[in-house]
Amino acid sequence: MRHLPVIAVFLSLVIAVSGCQREQKTEQDYLSLIERAKGEGDVDGAMRFYEKLIKKFPESPQIKEYEDEYIRLLFDAAEKEEKRTTYYLDKVKLFFAEREKTPLYYEALYLLGKHFEGAADSARAGKYFADIPPREYFRIAQDAQTKGNSLEAIACYKKLLDIYPDYEKSCAARFMMGFVYSEQLKDYPKAREAFQEFLEACPGNELEESAKWMLENMGKPIEQVFKGKPSPA
Repeated sequence: MRHLPVIAVFLSLVIAVSGCQREQKTEQDYLSLIERAKGEGDVDGAMRFYEKLIKKFPESPQIKEYEDEYIRLLFDAAEKEEKRTTYYLDKVKLFFAEREKTPLYYEALYLLGKHFEGAADSARAGKYFADIPPREYFRIAQDAQTKGNSLEAIACYKKLLDIYPDYEKSCAARFMMGFVYSEQLKDYPKAREAFQEFLEACPGNELEESAKWMLENMGKPIEQVFKGKPSPA
């Protein structure tokens, strides 16, 4: 009987070790759990599994892929669940707190700024907008333009000019606003206004002749523009 306490301790250790072994999931285990959670519409569950995957396998050759997929999941959730937008975007900020800041981090700041701007909280919006460097504004605007989000591109160019009026690419931003209005939105009055503002703000700029050409020819059929003239190289 005096051996019973020793046996009990031994059995408890065996149970504890076996329990730990059952909990040691592989990368593939987590990936399967993520896909299952997504398939069941459990977005928060998928996020939790991504967080565990990233924490437990930081040396994985696919770690950057896991991180990007996790951040994209947060962005998608922030867009779809308006009431929890700040929750998801704050998780993006937290993720990058001790990591190198990537374009996704600045996109999160921009979206947070827009969210609070829409909620009439200009002080909080301004804080987020001010933390975005000018090169990231330009990149976000160009990305939006490429994706056909014309109004978003213009809004971002405007924000760039408001916060960084002396940025080295401010003239390019002014020109691109006119281009988007003209070529993507077909809003010729606003395009003319934007190109006129460009010419006034950026005399002698390398895009000056292009802006004048746009003012002279916007809205005209292409065959009329080049009638009797050689096609541009």
